[in-house]
Amino acid sequence: MKKILSKFIAVFLAVLLVTSFSACNKSSSNDDGYTPPSIRQEVSFTNKSFVSNGTSNYKLVLPTNYHSRELVAANEFNTIFSQSTGFELEVVFDNEVDYTTQDKFISLGQTEYLEKFNVIPDYDELSTQGYVMKRIDNCVIISGATRNGFGTIYGVYDFLARQIDYECYALDEIYVKKVDSINLIDVDLTDKPDVPNSIRPAYCYVENAEFQYRHRFIAHTDLFLGNMDMYHSSFKFLNPEDYKDGNEDWYSSQGNQICYTAHGKEDKYDALVEQLFNIFLAEIEKVPEIVHVGFSINDNGDFCECTTCKERSAYFGGSNAALIINFMNDLSDRFAKHYEDLGQEKELQFMFFVYKTTWQPPTQHIDEATCNDNVYPFVCTFNANRVESFSGPNNADTRTAIEGWEKVAKKMAFWTYSANYNNYIFPADTFNCLQENLQYLKSKNPVYYKNEAVGDNYNTTGFYQLKYYLEYKLAWDTELNMEELIKDYFNHYFQDAAEPMYEYFTRFRLSLARAYNEFWWTHYDNSNFPARNLSFSELRVWQDYIDKAFDAIEYLKVADKDLYDKLYFRIALESICPDYMIMYLYSSKLNSVEKADIKQRLKERCELTNLMWADDYRNSMATVIDKLV
Repeated sequence: MKKILSKFIAVFLAVLLVTSFSACNKSSSNDDGYTPPSIRQEVSFTNKSFVSNGTSNYKLVLPTNYHSRELVAANEFNTIFSQSTGFELEVVFDNEVDYTTQDKFISLGQTEYLEKFNVIPDYDELSTQGYVMKRIDNCVIISGATRNGFGTIYGVYDFLARQIDYECYALDEIYVKKVDSINLIDVDLTDKPDVPNSIRPAYCYVENAEFQYRHRFIAHTDLFLGNMDMYHSSFKFLNPEDYKDGNEDWYSSQGNQICYTAHGKEDKYDALVEQLFNIFLAEIEKVPEIVHVGFSINDNGDFCECTTCKERSAYFGGSNAALIINFMNDLSDRFAKHYEDLGQEKELQFMFFVYKTTWQPPTQHIDEATCNDNVYPFVCTFNANRVESFSGPNNADTRTAIEGWEKVAKKMAFWTYSANYNNYIFPADTFNCLQENLQYLKSKNPVYYKNEAVGDNYNTTGFYQLKYYLEYKLAWDTELNMEELIKDYFNHYFQDAAEPMYEYFTRFRLSLARAYNEFWWTHYDNSNFPARNLSFSELRVWQDYIDKAFDAIEYLKVADKDLYDKLYFRIALESICPDYMIMYLYSSKLNSVEKADIKQRLKERCELTNLMWADDYRNSMATVIDKLV
């Protein structure tokens, strides 16, 4: 293991030594002569004018009976396009355009031109997020396979990335090339994410739907519509206060979970399945588009200890989850019978949570505990080593469990982690395993994926905005060059301060890799960062890089105050981590003046960035800083 990490550190240092940096030195929305790196696609341009002398003859065409997400695609197109050109394209409907080879338009979504041009997106291939993009004469067709999916929106972003070098680095950092004249690109492709349905990792995506779309994250309510919650939901549907009276056998012997055998009483078990069927059916009828139904265990370390549950678990090799599989199969069968009786077809997928007491898959009599085709586990990798990739030697147990689930389920969803939940201000370096983990998950054909970050903490120190950007890019294409992505991000996000901030980030990663290599600090137990892992002098080096970054933007106070304020905010946010760690770990090495200075700086920067405390995000971080020695 130490050889693996030592090799990583050596390679990492080599990368740092040969890396050259060219910061943008101006707002990313400007036409600054920026050349897209090799992480962007090769683009071929036609001889057909798309924008000429600040105008365009092109229009956007929507279906007459458009879905709201197709309208989002058109709005997003014009919002981003106008940042490049200074104007928007006219939006018309397909019943208003009689096509000729001279027409110039971009068709968005399920317009009549799909059939006319024989461009038929295949749902089996593209699902709800993939898209087709094809130029025909002067026109371009962009469409997902469904009206209510995200494919058309994502296709718009890809078109704009190719046409005007669009990229969304963060909520407040979008790059487009300024154009006055440009020819139309030549495209004919289909694309879809390598790891589909990436569920938003943080609060910054909750309050801004466009930002969520631009980073290609979804909300769990996009899958589990209405009240169909995917997280610890069993008591949300069968609250003991509402149902326990007369139905005590529906609940575990401890009273804090469902008993998935109803204590072995067949009539009570049938009633339990029927009650859930009725609850879910009422919800599904409100929202016919619903596909996923989640019924998952509560967030504690218990499982029913009644005699029947213990015996059944032992029968399946000590797997509590086997009992849930049988239960969810019966629930899905009940729905199948309902729609069969109605002579209807209805796609439904039934999810259960693999977590703590339900982590182990059945290992005996697995033919009696195999998931129906439309039943699947949501596998939470809570006990994995979170610094090392799933393919690493110290995650062999995690891989073994996942392989066990593959034997009893045709599909899975996954939950991973990327934060220190004991103290959000301490670093959690999951950069080194992010890409390998996504490549591993891709090989498992996941239904969806959630990488839990910092929850309701909108701004978080420790380069979380970069994490979100990398997750967005690599979940879509797991083979992209991650180091080039990082350098590209720093050039745009930190601009004039890109070089010192990149050097800080590189040192940050090296320091944490050494902590793992030398002291086996894994983040697994959400522990605070022991002082031995990072020396006082090392944290001082981190602070020095931050000081250099502030120095690099000092001239902007006069040259471009708005850009200065934006970059100051971003550097200040990242400065909180080393300042806080020095105060937390090494306050005894500071004199009273140094302590006062750092505490005041922390308060000011936490207030500026609206940084909140992990345990209760409603409390200002400044309150926590007051308690530091």
